[in-house]
Amino acid sequence: MTTNTLIITFTGFDSRYEDNVGAQLDAIMDFLKVWLYDNILTKFEINNSNPLVLLKLEKFKRILIVAPDHQLSELIISSIVQSNHFSELYCRICYTLQDSKINERTYLEVPKSQKLFLISPPVSPPPEFDFERVEDEPSRITHHIDDAPKAMTSFPAETNELKTTATQDIPTLMLNGADKPDGHRLLLSSSVANITLQRRPSVSVNVDDEPHESVETFKTVLPPKSTFDDDSDLEE
Repeated sequence: MTTNTLIITFTGFDSRYEDNVGAQLDAIMDFLKVWLYDNILTKFEINNSNPLVLLKLEKFKRILIVAPDHQLSELIISSIVQSNHFSELYCRICYTLQDSKINERTYLEVPKSQKLFLISPPVSPPPEFDFERVEDEPSRITHHIDDAPKAMTSFPAETNELKTTATQDIPTLMLNGADKPDGHRLLLSSSVANITLQRRPSVSVNVDDEPHESVETFKTVLPPKSTFDDDSDLEE
């Protein structure tokens, strides 16, 4: 079967090159360059758009000649076979199984069902993380509403029995409690203990002429000690 590609293989080692395959391959390449120039390039018009390609595959110990068309490849193989110099190089020439396309590259394609996209996992912390940056402290200015809406302090319309049951064991949050003469306010009342707040003059800045009270002005008493507390916890 005639194709546009010719393949040259070894038939034996030349003693002149001391079994050096690379040197023997280079000798064949030099012969082909001169022979193709004298017998093909000077007699036929071959341009860059459709050139005559000479490839050396050193690892495979092969040489390929890719002609522009079948007619030229037939002329090359018939002329080389008749050449006495070519037979002295211990090689033979034949057609490849199919044509070669010079300007087209073919690649192995992975089946779609087996195609995987692999990326590196994200680093932790990210490369742009600034270890010297200090986290901003929380805002120390807050609004305290003395008069909470009635909806927050009143129970739904239920029977007196349900009201009594709901308030027996649950601490009462005193949102509308009044200040005592000593400046303390009862915040949470329960059967175990009470939590009170001590008012002090505000040190925060007023904004838009609205009264603001800093968190620092509210001091709470220590909670009752639990049997599960450790002395080490108190020292911390």
